Amino acid sequence: MAGQGVHIFVYVDDFLIVGDKLENTIKGVQALEELLDVLGLQWALHKRRGPARALEFLGILIANLRGLEGRPLVVVAEKRRKRMPTLFESWRAKRSPPPTPWSPSPKRLEVAPKEMAELPGLLVFIAPCIPQGRVYMQAMLRGFAGLAVDWRGGRVRFLHGQWQNLEVNESFFADLQWWESALRSCSCWQRPTTPPPLAAILGTDASHQACGGVAWVDGSREETQLTFTAAEKRRPINLRELYGAVRVADLWGERLAGHKLLIDIDNTATVGATTKAFSKAENMQKQVRRLVSLVMQHKLEYRPVHCPGVALVRPDALSRGGKPDAPRNPLTQEAFNVWEKRYGPFTGMMGAERDYQSGEGAMANTAEPVDEGVQEILWAHPAPSTCYAALDLVLENLASCGPSSRVSGLVVLPHDPGQGWWRRAAPFCYVVGRYARGSRHLEKMTAGEWSSVPASFPTIILRCPVHLGETLPLSYMLERGTRASG
Repeated sequence: MAGQGVHIFVYVDDFLIVGDKLENTIKGVQALEELLDVLGLQWALHKRRGPARALEFLGILIANLRGLEGRPLVVVAEKRRKRMPTLFESWRAKRSPPPTPWSPSPKRLEVAPKEMAELPGLLVFIAPCIPQGRVYMQAMLRGFAGLAVDWRGGRVRFLHGQWQNLEVNESFFADLQWWESALRSCSCWQRPTTPPPLAAILGTDASHQACGGVAWVDGSREETQLTFTAAEKRRPINLRELYGAVRVADLWGERLAGHKLLIDIDNTATVGATTKAFSKAENMQKQVRRLVSLVMQHKLEYRPVHCPGVALVRPDALSRGGKPDAPRNPLTQEAFNVWEKRYGPFTGMMGAERDYQSGEGAMANTAEPVDEGVQEILWAHPAPSTCYAALDLVLENLASCGPSSRVSGLVVLPHDPGQGWWRRAAPFCYVVGRYARGSRHLEKMTAGEWSSVPASFPTIILRCPVHLGETLPLSYMLERGTRASG
């Protein structure tokens, strides 16, 4: 049936025929029935269903209705969904009580192989209906790893070992608990129609001392460092490398929501575990589950990329004790709205404040009119380590404007006359605002939430360029003259 718009899916003795049109589907059904008759194979006529737009197949309801725009909806069938809670409850009843000071070692739970295989066997079929469901089955499936199974006798053994019952570990119940919650909250899946996400580049590396991470967020580089404890240092290097991948997703996941994370990693085991969302090591599989949970929470996509260690310069330096650069702390939305109302709306944004313009609190519609002829208004709030680069970009924009266009903007900088870039800003900027040390005009991401923090250094707001007719404070002119003469 190749090239005729008929697609046949086979699972053991079950056949699913899908046609591009109704006529193609009927043609495929007739061809399959004729083939079975020619081969002399018996088939159950009373089990035939369709053609239909909604059909149950292997415990899954597949609905290709007209309003779904060619994106079929895959749902756990009602009969299967009603059966699962009873099965979950029977397994919870078998679980040993948690350890206590009087019984630190919980009793081992041993079951027959058929009983153990029943639950994963059912979940395998409905896993396509649950987002990332297969990831949370690995502990169940790993229960049979490396074992020879005697299905009739109900026993298992390792190679040349003794026959015994199958032991159930705690990670099995961790997967069980996740599946109970998942089936209650979501039992269907549909291919999304969202456009391809924007890419965000991150890097991570780990050593015996710490793990370091780097991310490019809001046009600048941010860094993080996590020093390992004695317990973490005892773990294998593969696990410590995986810690780093999970940490960058945890730290920047909320701010990069909806992006595709390209994570540079130099550890092959970590790349393989995160790519396949599976690891044979139980402790690494726990971290994989954490990573998948963060990806689902922040609606991310992630693609681990193997990168040679010599190319991960900053992550490697951070993992070996290097001091991370100070992060860029944006102005609070209230402080930013004041400047945008007075000098905006800004057409070019450099800094984390760009999120304010796309959010509900944007002030673009309430800004005061700007001078006639101004076509571009810039906002630049660089990190302390990128002030030179930010000023160069502003200068390039000022130099590129023609006679019929004008460029202006605001630049937020630390008040530090001792820096070399301070003299660079003097010829074309003037001060329009100041914030003292300790002022709470900045905010910082802490524990997944933005909160205002006291400034560790005084801040100035510079406007550029200086136009004829501008009225400047006398104190600023004296300060400006002192800098220029120095």
